[in-house]
Amino acid sequence: MKRRATFSHRRMSFQRLEQRQLLAGPDYDISGALYNANGFHNTDGRHAQLGQRHLFAHVDLRYGRELWVSRSDDEPAKMIADLMPGEEESRIRPLIRVGDYVFFTAWVPNEFGVNRRRLFRSDGTAEGTVPITDRKVSDELGVFQDRVLFSVSGSTIREEPSEVWITDGTEQGTRQLLSDEDRIQEDTFRSAGDQFYFQMGWSDERFFVSD
Repeated sequence: MKRRATFSHRRMSFQRLEQRQLLAGPDYDISGALYNANGFHNTDGRHAQLGQRHLFAHVDLRYGRELWVSRSDDEPAKMIADLMPGEEESRIRPLIRVGDYVFFTAWVPNEFGVNRRRLFRSDGTAEGTVPITDRKVSDELGVFQDRVLFSVSGSTIREEPSEVWITDGTEQGTRQLLSDEDRIQEDTFRSAGDQFYFQMGWSDERFFVSD
């Protein structure tokens, strides 16, 4: 019997990586190291395998781009859910499997009818495809051990901070790790061993690492 790997969910804090020329090298060296570090199970984000179920984003003229599932070569694929009702697509991306779920973000209307990108998880069924948080998230996801990293985009106009979050797919296991007035860089989450990294700022780049 195979033993399932387990990870400790210890409390995290963050520290800024100091720009020391001799220790860390110039900024482009740090950026290159983070870019090449392992952080994703599926780098293209177009599909995900969940047991016998193959989940993927598919464009249909009736529904736009939505989440579909195929269980075998002999069974036709079918749409799991029309997250953005009608012909307008939900712009699903990326599809990343972590544990028993596939995580993705999708463009959907909120309770006031305003479209915004939200984080979802799916087990391959309509009933098991649910939003994790009502926060407006970016379309990038990162994988750290058995959990998913995501960010909430801030706004300088509305004086809203940028935030880094982590989730195990449950409401109880979803929590904020960092809030900062600066902007989180796109395609930023990288993991290496028992730590993960991300970058904030444009003109004044700052690099963060979990302890």
